[in-house]
Amino acid sequence: MEGKYLYFASGTNLPDAIGESILYPVNSIAGVEPFAPTKLKMFFTPRNTSSFVEDDNEFVVIKVTIGKHKQVTDAIIAEINSGSRDGGFITVSDEPNSISLNSDISTTSTTASASVNGAITAATSIAVDGNSGTISVGDVVTGTGISGVVTVSTVTDQNTLVLSSAQTLNDDVSLTFTNAAVRISLVS
Repeated sequence: MEGKYLYFASGTNLPDAIGESILYPVNSIAGVEPFAPTKLKMFFTPRNTSSFVEDDNEFVVIKVTIGKHKQVTDAIIAEINSGSRDGGFITVSDEPNSISLNSDISTTSTTASASVNGAITAATSIAVDGNSGTISVGDVVTGTGISGVVTVSTVTDQNTLVLSSAQTLNDDVSLTFTNAAVRISLVS
């Protein structure tokens, strides 16, 4: 495993900012778990951090074919354990260049949209209407009034959601829900 690295890149443009691409040594893998029906979360020990939380890991979420979490994990482990083709550089998911290690790893982000149906104040539960597309657990939420990196924690139905952090939003605010092919979360 020495000298092997896992590469991830997100977005539709070539990565040029923090959090758009990352390269982890394989010996920093701290675990892998299914995160949603189409998402696999890979945890890594932080590269450098001022955090004193013992289990404060960085993670990458990759979009996979529904129910193929184990097969994707097997493919990643097999590639780590195989002889090195590219000098130890293993591309797991490169969204801008549409490259993935396995056909069950998606390199295409999808978006949905909806409007807030009734203002909320410092709440995680939200009602939405006027939907276009499908909202999924783990989608990144953006729109006027969204504070910080907010994801969908629970989808009760397409009009009743729970967000990852409390938000204050006005009625009829347009929200975008991005089901990213790759999402990188760093520890500071």
